[in-house]
Amino acid sequence: MRTLLLMILFAAGNVRGLTLEEALAAALRDNPSEAVARARLEQAEARYQQSRAAYRPRISLEAGGTHIRYSDTEAAMIPGMPESADQFNAGVQARWLLYDGGERRGRLRAAEAGEAAARVSQTLVREELVAAVARSYFAAKTARESVRIAVADEAFNERQLDEINRRREAGQAALADSLNFEIRLQQAASARIGAESELASVLASLGALMGMEESAPPPAEANAEVRTPMEPAREQTREEAWAEAWALAEGQLPRLALARAARTGAEERLRAVRGERRPDVALFGGVEARREDDPNFGDGDLGQSAGVVLSFDLWDGDGRRQRRREAEAELREANEEVREAELNARANLREAFVRLEAAREQVRISERTLDLTRRNRDLVEAAHRAGTESLLRLNEAQRDYLNAESRAAQTRLQLRNAEINLGLATGTLTRRLLPDLFQAGGGE
Repeated sequence: MRTLLLMILFAAGNVRGLTLEEALAAALRDNPSEAVARARLEQAEARYQQSRAAYRPRISLEAGGTHIRYSDTEAAMIPGMPESADQFNAGVQARWLLYDGGERRGRLRAAEAGEAAARVSQTLVREELVAAVARSYFAAKTARESVRIAVADEAFNERQLDEINRRREAGQAALADSLNFEIRLQQAASARIGAESELASVLASLGALMGMEESAPPPAEANAEVRTPMEPAREQTREEAWAEAWALAEGQLPRLALARAARTGAEERLRAVRGERRPDVALFGGVEARREDDPNFGDGDLGQSAGVVLSFDLWDGDGRRQRRREAEAELREANEEVREAELNARANLREAFVRLEAAREQVRISERTLDLTRRNRDLVEAAHRAGTESLLRLNEAQRDYLNAESRAAQTRLQLRNAEINLGLATGTLTRRLLPDLFQAGGGE
């Protein structure tokens, strides 16, 4: 029978499936977002090195030639003056900025904060990618469970249809009874097709997250658990557990660290702008050769220069004041963004705790309900075969069992998502799901 074949094929597919660890490893290796984050970090590192270059001397080489044609007036003023002349020069110049009022230091520290922000951003991208993959993976497991439920429902109704047809042949059942199970068999087949379509859709999404051009393979049958960031001790109150989790989040939550790094960068940029009010002091020196008529320089053509220069912009068209105004506004914005990030982090953590507690309780209830409805369906099925229960009661018992199975699968998915959200809310999701990545030094 077709339904029996489906069950055999489905069971065979459980021999080996995709594990969560394999899905996560593939995503971290092949998903484009990881490559984008690495490229952005490299840009930030290069900007930091550019800022360090301001502390080093600048050396330049100059060479040139000039052809001069004198005017008649100049020629008349100096008897014997040629109509034209050629002048050549070449030299090496060096300049070393000693002091600029703190502009260099401010820009360097701002670039350092930018590099730190890029590292945090890479961690954030990784956390969000890991969360997306984990959610998609568990959604695929739930979709696969829905396919199993639909296949089992088909088998149940096909079995009942075979039984009722045999009873009809013996004159012990009516045509309406056969039609009932025929209808329910068609409904189960339709539900199976829908479940298979949902599974294919989820696996396509999971494959994209894993950086694959095709769909991901089905997930492994064994239940993969999320190692939650915190398992509150029994003697802890909810507030005590929350306070402990918040202490963890404050030190590891990427969004908080990103906002604080942005604030540090804004502080340093303001410090750099304030340095524009102070003079610059620099050393300079050079060796230059000058010669007329031809560029064949000799020792006698060489000259040297060295000195100290102090410069100060008295007026730059109000640009300096406006740059300071901009930097001060940027710092105010960064301070408010830190405050907003902290408020959101606290709210997300409280919400994650509440949803995790509710999800655990819902799983407990749904598993108990599933056990009760399974036992009830089996009893009613046996009684119906014995002729002591009605067909209506069997339909109702099977429907209750199917609903309980679906509800149990959904509550397990909700629990997995709640655990994922708690990991995100504390900034520990990647560490919990991929501890080997950090033990090997692969994580920040």
